[in-house]
Amino acid sequence: MGLICVVVAALGSGEAKAEGVDARPTDAMQINGAPRLAAPAPVRPPSRPDLPPAPRATPITPTIPAVPSTPPPNASLPRPAPVPSPFFVPIKPPPLGEATSGGDTAEPGHRDVRRKRREHSDGDRHQSRRERWEARKARGDGPKKGGRGDPVPPPSVGGDRPVTSAPDTSAPSPATTATTTASPKVSASTKAADLAPIVQPVMPRPSAPSAAMLGLTTREMVVNQLVAIVPISGADLAKDYGLAVDDEATIRSLGVRLVTFTVIRPRGLGDIIDQMGLDSRVQGAQPNFRYRTSSSATAGAYPQNRLRIEPALGMAFGAGVTVALIDTRVAELSTLVGHVAERVSVISNGGRGRHGTALAGLIADVAPAARLLSIEAFADDPSDPDTGVSTTLNLARALDAAIDRKVDVINLSVAGPRDPLIGRLIRQALSKGIVVVAAAGNDGPDAPARFPAAYDGVVAVTATDSRDRPYAAGAQGPHVAVAAPGVDVRATVAEGVVGYVTGTSVAAAQVSGVAALLRERAPRLGSREARRLLKETASPLAEGPGMVDALAAVSKATAFAGR
Repeated sequence: MGLICVVVAALGSGEAKAEGVDARPTDAMQINGAPRLAAPAPVRPPSRPDLPPAPRATPITPTIPAVPSTPPPNASLPRPAPVPSPFFVPIKPPPLGEATSGGDTAEPGHRDVRRKRREHSDGDRHQSRRERWEARKARGDGPKKGGRGDPVPPPSVGGDRPVTSAPDTSAPSPATTATTTASPKVSASTKAADLAPIVQPVMPRPSAPSAAMLGLTTREMVVNQLVAIVPISGADLAKDYGLAVDDEATIRSLGVRLVTFTVIRPRGLGDIIDQMGLDSRVQGAQPNFRYRTSSSATAGAYPQNRLRIEPALGMAFGAGVTVALIDTRVAELSTLVGHVAERVSVISNGGRGRHGTALAGLIADVAPAARLLSIEAFADDPSDPDTGVSTTLNLARALDAAIDRKVDVINLSVAGPRDPLIGRLIRQALSKGIVVVAAAGNDGPDAPARFPAAYDGVVAVTATDSRDRPYAAGAQGPHVAVAAPGVDVRATVAEGVVGYVTGTSVAAAQVSGVAALLRERAPRLGSREARRLLKETASPLAEGPGMVDALAAVSKATAFAGR
């Protein structure tokens, strides 16, 4: 016991000796320049002669590794941030509604959330199932996921509830992403159901229009109407979204079912389209766009021998070729007897059909042996009887009828905004080998490109006047392939009535007749090949695309057929 005390005292002072050496410190000692009280004197153990002398205590000095003079190669790399433990729970969460340093609102603590949930469940406990459903429907929640009742409608976008995305630790899927927006400030009266984040996976939609496209005028789209591709009854969607079913159609060429809805509740059309894009029951949704024919009646005369039609008729007449004219009604004129082989109407409110009648006569003049399929999809514009108007649904019906009848040429003397559904039908027609000819539009040379003329593979046609100058209101651009006469062109608009029409519609109808001559000489000629052939054989003009040369085009088509 005495030996242990001696060793402890020696280690404490560093100067103690084994036998009889007094190693008391001074009264005042300095440590880092500051005085402190003197240490107490060590207790001297009693002397025992029978024990050997204790060895001197050696102070223990820790070994410190030398610091390298130069930093390691990765010294400049930032140190990774510490990963918080998933089991960490804050002891004292920030008060509800208190702003953090980042400017966001702090989330409530676990106790507050549990209390809110208890209050929320206690309030719903005494409600019937129907009352709970009505309450959830009023909040925009819909029925609970996995529960019975109507299908779960998508959560509202742009409302009071925060839209966030849940953290995903797995690899992101290419088919779905997540849309996240900042959470609004949380007040003390906010319910726990409103505090829960809403996960909204964005389903892939090919070329689907967003709400930004809804800056169009009423001239370009039907107000408070949309078109959706749905495999179920439209009544189910109408009930969930507060809509009314306006019309339905089955597009057999695409294998889809279209439903036109009318908004009956005061809601934004863009919000409804965005919500339907998140609904698994909807394959696509878009506005119901408007289309207009691209010509008008004028007074004057224009020689029609500019295209060299008569020499070309010595090589082809359009025999065995069917041209689909998607336009207004074609009147039963004596001059069209034997040219119009079939008449189809996809609308119920037709009109006099002056526009379609004039174009049918122009096509018959260029290709007298071609069979005309008249598809009435445009009604007379009340403000301009010489102009036709249509919608996305009616134009889709007309294109589907033309594709289903396996026509050779489709004439679209119409113009409108970019339309994803019509774009799909145009691509379907091109894949079937149909030559699609469309008018470039009458919005002026500096106007944005109009559709369907601007779709890839379509033969877009603009108009020229009697001096081969570009039509002042005709559209121009890299998508325009060729030009044709389109100012003051003589045409039959009614029985015994001959008028003069102007516009890119008139030019497109004549090019459709030339395309019928090409298909007679080269039955396998597709739309892209016809576009390239017409551009290569066109007569150059001082300004704009070249003028169609029917004789040169038919001659080259004969060489194409012999390949």
